[in-house]
Amino acid sequence: MPINGVNTQPTQVTGTSRNLSSAYSSSETPTQETPPQIKQREDSIEISTEARELSENKTSENFGRIQSQINAGFYNRPDILRQTATKLSQSIRDVKSL
Repeated sequence: MPINGVNTQPTQVTGTSRNLSSAYSSSETPTQETPPQIKQREDSIEISTEARELSENKTSENFGRIQSQINAGFYNRPDILRQTATKLSQSIRDVKSL
């Protein structure tokens, strides 16, 4: 059976006593293994009640601390304003680079 390779020169396959079509058309049937069953899995996550309460408490504490700092004028200080502006501009640059 001639096979055209990459160099477009025909190549002759030798050394076979029969071709595939005769093997499959004869009484011999090729053995086919049954593919393994694919199982659908769904991942899930469960957060315990204790973990939720801790998270809510921590968030509440952070908001309370930040609110008290705002009320005290902490964020009006020049050094804090400079740090805030620097972090905001860096965040904007990071978003633009995406």
